[in-house]
Amino acid sequence: MTPDRPLVSIITPAYNSARFLGTTLASVAAQDYAPLEHIVVDGGSQDRTIPLLHGSTARWISEPDRGQSDALNKGLRLAQGEIIGWLNADDTYAAGAVSAAVAHFLAEPAAGLVFADCDWIDAAGRVLDRWQTRPTTLADLLLDGCTIPHQAAFLRREVFESAGGFDADLRYAMDYDLLLKGLRRFPASRAEGVWGSLRVWAGTKTHQHQAAFWPENVRVVERALAWQAVPPAVATEARRRVHLHAGLNAAWADDDQVAARELAIACGDGPPFGDWLALGEHVVAACQRPSYLAVSPAEAETLLGRVQRVPGLHPELAAHLRLVRAFRAWQRRDWAATRRHAGAALRGSARVRRNPGLWSVWMRAWLRPARTGRP
Repeated sequence: MTPDRPLVSIITPAYNSARFLGTTLASVAAQDYAPLEHIVVDGGSQDRTIPLLHGSTARWISEPDRGQSDALNKGLRLAQGEIIGWLNADDTYAAGAVSAAVAHFLAEPAAGLVFADCDWIDAAGRVLDRWQTRPTTLADLLLDGCTIPHQAAFLRREVFESAGGFDADLRYAMDYDLLLKGLRRFPASRAEGVWGSLRVWAGTKTHQHQAAFWPENVRVVERALAWQAVPPAVATEARRRVHLHAGLNAAWADDDQVAARELAIACGDGPPFGDWLALGEHVVAACQRPSYLAVSPAEAETLLGRVQRVPGLHPELAAHLRLVRAFRAWQRRDWAATRRHAGAALRGSARVRRNPGLWSVWMRAWLRPARTGRP
């Protein structure tokens, strides 16, 4: 190990992970960088995980733990590297990812974190879409959520030490929490390229417990907003946005009580994203892509309907959602939906009634037959 060849440690938490663990192990073993250590912390698996570990080059332990955060902290205590990454037992690194990360650290010595793009893959390893990252600051991370994929991120040891490791009380937002704490003290630097893959399949926590992520995200953001490093304007908007998304996810899960509470907090002192129309556009876009991947138009409409039915929904949000839906219906030449949404929007808000474009599509939709056709 030399200054230009620092030891890199990769930590993988695992529990009954035999289905994909072999692919994860192989993606680390195939890296063209040395020195590199791979540490797997298993929680006492009962499937074929242990035989897979016996046949690998990874260092590993297997014992009961208190969950993923606890396993990651055990791995941190075992890791010797100056640079550390963590990779779930169903995710993979791209070829050359570690070499590229080390080279980027050497080129950006002030950075505490380097990251790149990440592919979403399915259970068969087929690429579904790309998580396209962008340069990110603490303010960006607060406003936009966890926009750095840990499957394509590497951190200096000092970042973990300054954060106190992972918060063992968090089950879902531990990566977001750690990244916020890291960017509080260290700059992040984005690199070009794809460094990792995140597998989307029915067995992941993200897929099974999407609604459960948001209460933790709210907790993590509210805690971060107490830091002096966060400007008041950023804190106000970040609070609105995290409660907005908590409310949307609750609505999608048919939890109207939580949805009503969270959306009331989000819109209580003004709309997130600066104005009601921008908020309406954002909510419609969120319903089209509620998790990692886009859903069908029919599914998006179902999710929008659930949001629209939340008790006590702010009238301006309700009306501007209808406005956006009216324009989208017009674009797809659905005249009946255009009339329905435009009429509801016009009845619901004086602001909306000042939108000449909406009056135009509403009146023109009445001149069209019920079937679709050219505008």
